[in-house]
Amino acid sequence: MQKKAVVSFILFFTFFVIALISLSISLLAFAQSQIDNSVYNTKFNYYNPSIIGKIQYPSFWKKTEIPNNNTVYFISPLKSVWASIQSIPTPNLSIDEITMNMIASIKSKFSNVHILNISISNSNDGSKIQTLKYSYSDGSNTFQVLQLMKIFADRTFIFKYYADSILYDRFFPLVQTMFDSFQIPKFTKFLSQDNNLNSSFKSNVNKQNNRTLVSGNFLTYNNKALGITIQYPPYLQKFEKDNGILLTSNNKSVGVILVNVPLNNISKNGFIKSHILSLNSTLHNFKIINASTSNLMGYPTQMILFSYSSGTHLYKGMQFWKIAINHVYIFTYYAQSTRIFENYLPIIIKMVDTLKVFA
Repeated sequence: MQKKAVVSFILFFTFFVIALISLSISLLAFAQSQIDNSVYNTKFNYYNPSIIGKIQYPSFWKKTEIPNNNTVYFISPLKSVWASIQSIPTPNLSIDEITMNMIASIKSKFSNVHILNISISNSNDGSKIQTLKYSYSDGSNTFQVLQLMKIFADRTFIFKYYADSILYDRFFPLVQTMFDSFQIPKFTKFLSQDNNLNSSFKSNVNKQNNRTLVSGNFLTYNNKALGITIQYPPYLQKFEKDNGILLTSNNKSVGVILVNVPLNNISKNGFIKSHILSLNSTLHNFKIINASTSNLMGYPTQMILFSYSSGTHLYKGMQFWKIAINHVYIFTYYAQSTRIFENYLPIIIKMVDTLKVFA
């Protein structure tokens, strides 16, 4: 009787071990199948044009947004594999100081932290990319984390990839695809690229403004795909970017941005509210000077006057929106000081008079 019990136990234990091994193999196979299927079937499922931007992620991953800190999480069905993107104001610190503060924060949150790699590189879009890879322990499990920070003059985007150490390499190609697909918000891109050039402000502003006010020859910009036509003075440089255009003076003290942004089924009031919040979180010391309804375009148009700081300069800006059925046209004028803003304003009004949008 005792022998039968022992034999039964051995058989039960053997079947249990086999089942456990089979389950582990199945989980790994499932993880690999996710990689095989996801890398080639990702699409632009997440789009936030004002704060996070645009990124690809697997449609069967769960998306969770945390509006209070401008973060979105993408969590795989395995739960121990996920990624996130956060948008924060760029600290007024050197990259080395940002890195050291980040490492100190990580070590205060996790146990047995090991820094595996740190590097800093330049990106084609004018940003610096800080790469930080580390591991930490959570009970009996060990996790690896890859953190990529895209650092612009006024805005920093933090991309994180978390995975159980066993699954890290298997999911890395998918996460690399996600990061490669990331596009920053157009409004941030324009302002960041322009503000990076503030140090080149060397020319005489008064001479530039006098030339601006007497010039009468305007060029015409027509983009049927975006549905916009506008005339502008020839001394403003033109840069076409994604769904918009940037017009800027040679000394970078003045800029005009005109973009066409999808609404993505959001109401007019919902757009305005979220857009103001995004400006507040994107621009340093953002402050609305005045909000009103203007007839600049020949019909009632909602408009704001605002200010924000960048480096040692206090910028003044004007922005209004033309909301169509499923998209919105955003016109932004900004200048490096109140004096420059007022000097260029007659020309900006003349440009607005020529602006036509085709909803």
